[in-house]
Amino acid sequence: MAATAYSNEFKDRAVQAFLTKGARSTREISREFGVTHSTLYVWVSSSNYEVESTEAAASPDRWQPSRRMQAIAVYDSLAEEERGEFLRSNGLSSVHIDKWRQMLYPALEVRDQEKVRLEKRIRELERDLERKDKALAEAAVLLILQKKARHLLFLEQ
Repeated sequence: MAATAYSNEFKDRAVQAFLTKGARSTREISREFGVTHSTLYVWVSSSNYEVESTEAAASPDRWQPSRRMQAIAVYDSLAEEERGEFLRSNGLSSVHIDKWRQMLYPALEVRDQEKVRLEKRIRELERDLERKDKALAEAAVLLILQKKARHLLFLEQ
């Protein structure tokens, strides 16, 4: 089977799709781009060095938070047997991943608490809006009845 040469733009799009995959699986993304999932993993692993060549030489403890989150996402998406290779190729250990997760989760909890607070506020505003809509409808009915009553009284006179 002959190896296919892919352009850097194609690789970058595939890596970007992988990093922002959301609920899609790695296999779905690899099928979408017509490559094997292992090829996609290789591109993701090597993309850190191409995109952030100055940071690649730095200690993982000095990585930017976005790069740490990216490493966690890649690590979590890999099969167990591929994780060791990923860690070695990036100069990481599982301790780095665990430590970064512990730093990340409290920040996510704060966001979750804020989300819960905002959802509660939205429910309150929706109830208030519903109450005011009912009051407005009632006022409209009263105005119509008042006009009809005046009209009937005017006709009787």
